Amino acid sequence: MEGPVPLPMIIALITAHVLRHSQEKTAKLGSVLMKVAMSSLTLAKVGQESTKE
Repeated sequence: MEGPVPLPMIIALITAHVLRHSQEKTAKLGSVLMKVAMSSLTLAKVGQESTKE
């Protein structure tokens, strides 16, 4: 059963949106946010797998 849009997905979308509008200013911030999003996504996957059992 799918819940609402996962937070990592929202973070990734916002990051992509921000990067598109002001790449130079937010390049460093964007890469940090993307790393956070990827680690959050990994944690979310692990969390989903552990709740299935």
